[in-house]
Amino acid sequence: MAEDPEAGLQLPSSAAAAGGESLSELSPETATPEPPSSAAVSPGTDEPPGDTKKKIDILLKAVGDTPIMKTKKWAVERTRTIQGLIDFIKKFLKLVASEQLFIYVNQSFAPSPDQEVGTLYECFGSDGKLVLHYCKSQAWG
Repeated sequence: MAEDPEAGLQLPSSAAAAGGESLSELSPETATPEPPSSAAVSPGTDEPPGDTKKKIDILLKAVGDTPIMKTKKWAVERTRTIQGLIDFIKKFLKLVASEQLFIYVNQSFAPSPDQEVGTLYECFGSDGKLVLHYCKSQAWG
């Protein structure tokens, strides 16, 4: 599978080094979509073309007095953890490192920080996306 590294969100290298993993895995929905490569799938493989299997759409919604993100819909790697999302949102909103950020699924519970987004999508995703609410204070659960 050919993957264009320019299609992802590019943040300063210091941001990627702090978390130990690259944040370029997040890309806004408005990014130029990759055309499926006919060479990406050989006959007899079960894998779909492109990276549709690796990324899922998440919709981030602010709660309470938390700043609203201009880009709400993101394509995220299935293996991205909730803690990785929290770190990304904090950097995107330019929050102080000491500020807490909570993420909720279905406005009811906070998943554990090591929970993978792909697992949450399989259990709680609907209409092709996973809706997550984020806030600076505890709201639900």
